[in-house]
Amino acid sequence: MGQSFATPTATSAAGVTTHTVTGLTANTKYHYVVRAKDQAGNVDQNTVEVSATTPAPDTQAPVFGGITGAVATGNLITLSWTAATDNASLPANLIYKIYQATTSGGQSFAAATFTTNPGATSFAVPNLNPGASYFFVVRAQDESGNATTNTQERSAMAQTPTFAANVQPLLTTNCAGCHAGAGAPQGLDLSAGKAYAAMVGVNSKGCPTNKLVLGGQPNNSYLMMKINGAGVCFVGGRMPPGGALPAAQASTISAWITAGALNN
Repeated sequence: MGQSFATPTATSAAGVTTHTVTGLTANTKYHYVVRAKDQAGNVDQNTVEVSATTPAPDTQAPVFGGITGAVATGNLITLSWTAATDNASLPANLIYKIYQATTSGGQSFAAATFTTNPGATSFAVPNLNPGASYFFVVRAQDESGNATTNTQERSAMAQTPTFAANVQPLLTTNCAGCHAGAGAPQGLDLSAGKAYAAMVGVNSKGCPTNKLVLGGQPNNSYLMMKINGAGVCFVGGRMPPGGALPAAQASTISAWITAGALNN
C-alpha cells in the first residue's frame, strides 16, 4: 500500500459516489483508497484498496481490403467498400479517408480529398467533369487515428447526366409531390412525361425575364436559382421546401443544363 494519507490525490464533490481520475499514464496499474469526510472535518480511517490498469495505447491500424467499386451515374461517381475491422474501434466508429486523382497512382496521401461519416461503406463524389476519368483510393481510420496504408485503386469516367436517367428521377422524388397535375403551383408540372416540356425554354412565372431552364446556362436558369436559394432573379423561398437539395443532386441538374438541357 503506497498511498500517502497526509494529502488526498483528489477530493470529490459532496454527496457523489463516483469519481473519474484523469491524466494517467497508459498501461500502468494504479491503486486507490477512498475515505469519507464529514462537515466537521472528521475522516474515516479505512484502508480498503482497489486497483485498475490503464489500457495500453492503440497503435494498430484497422484491417481493410480497400475500395471495391466505383460506378458513374452522370457526373457523380459512387464509391463502395466492405467495412473494415479494428482491434479497438467498432466498425460503426471507423471513418474512411478518400483520395482522388485524375491519373492512376496520382493520389496525394498528405490530405484526404473527402472524409466519410463513421461507419460508411459508400460515398458519392459529386461535381465531377463529364468525360474525365477519376482514380480513387480509400483508407480506413480508427478512433485513435491509426489509418491503413493500402493503395487499392478503382476508377470511373464521369458522364454527362441525361434527363431520363439522372434528372427526371430527382424531380420525381423531390418536386413532383407538389408540382404535379392541374393544381401544380404556378402550373408547373414536374411529373414524368410532363417536366421537360414544362421547364426547358419556358419563361418563369416567378421571374419572367428568365427561363426556367436555359440550355447551356445554369446560372441564368430559374430552376437552379430556386434550388440554390439565390441568383440574379430569385423570388420566394428555396426549393424544395422540405430542405435544400443535396449538393450532389443539384450538381447533376446543373451539369445537365450546362450540356444543353437535352431531352435525352
